[in-house]
Amino acid sequence: MAQLHHESSTFKQYGARLVVVGNGKPWFIQGFREKASYDGELYTDPSLSSFRAMKLRRTLRSTMALSTVRSAYKAYKQGFRQTSVRGDVWQQGGVFVVAQSGELALRYASEYAGDHPPVRAIEEALRAIPGK
Repeated sequence: MAQLHHESSTFKQYGARLVVVGNGKPWFIQGFREKASYDGELYTDPSLSSFRAMKLRRTLRSTMALSTVRSAYKAYKQGFRQTSVRGDVWQQGGVFVVAQSGELALRYASEYAGDHPPVRAIEEALRAIPGK
């Protein structure tokens, strides 16, 4: 999720909303909200069925990649601390922009932990949705 929740007001300008789907147990949601300071829509899918449906990566290699170490270091320098792991550590996430029609305007599957699309790419996808 990185800092995308800080951009939710930008997304609202396009009539969009940010929805976060994690893979931890439901009782982890409140702790996540507090730690990430996120008060938006938040769901969890411990079965990983939505992650499989969107064909998101789930591998040891993507989790343990050198790029992951770089992302972790960058997050650490920005003040983020991972104190525990909840959910499936091997499951990577992604960002999807879906039009109300159901059309997929952007599919970004994270290649490694900490891999997120530039906000600019999300905005471009939102602008490209017809009739928004």
